[in-house]
Amino acid sequence: MNTTLRIAMWNIWIDTGGTFTDCIGHDPSGTLHQFKILSNSTLRGKITKWINSTTCIFEATWPVANDIFENYEFKILDSNVSSVVESINFNLNQLRLKTPIHAEIEGFFEITSGEEVPVLATRLFTETPLTSELPPVSMRLGSTKGTNALLERKGAKTALLVTSGFKDLLLIGNQQRPDLFALHIEKSLPFYDAVFEVNERVNSSGTIIKGIDL
Repeated sequence: MNTTLRIAMWNIWIDTGGTFTDCIGHDPSGTLHQFKILSNSTLRGKITKWINSTTCIFEATWPVANDIFENYEFKILDSNVSSVVESINFNLNQLRLKTPIHAEIEGFFEITSGEEVPVLATRLFTETPLTSELPPVSMRLGSTKGTNALLERKGAKTALLVTSGFKDLLLIGNQQRPDLFALHIEKSLPFYDAVFEVNERVNSSGTIIKGIDL
């Protein structure tokens, strides 16, 4: 009799955008969890009061109720003030730092694990501190960063490799004319920066007639 061993694990889906990352996860029991965090892999809160140079009262809406934040980097926004998190008491909304802050500035702050946002999201889902290994997870990643880069024409320079004789293929395009009666057609510039013609051929079924000589 064949049996398959199934390991209970988190199933996580993450879509990273330019500003926010959407996170959805099923825990091993099948319960659905979801939240949105900043794509720069930080959690943001607001300091409302300093108790002393290492402890403050804060406000935040983070998707975790237990303290997993020891050794996270701490920084007050719009300042050079930084430290490292020692512990967070969510019952008292107290954040304690490992080194004192001499300029007790109230306002917004950020903490980060220093990891990419999918890893941070996984730590939040599974409530795994930096001192522990992440549990088994099955993850699916998506990103609108690539789409945004195309729309905004940002990102690395790219090149087009195309069959020899078809260098102008994308510039010529097709017969679609969104502005049918426009007297002066303004075509969008291609996304690539350079074109390299490749001496190869395939037929209509995709069979290679002449391969690329590397």
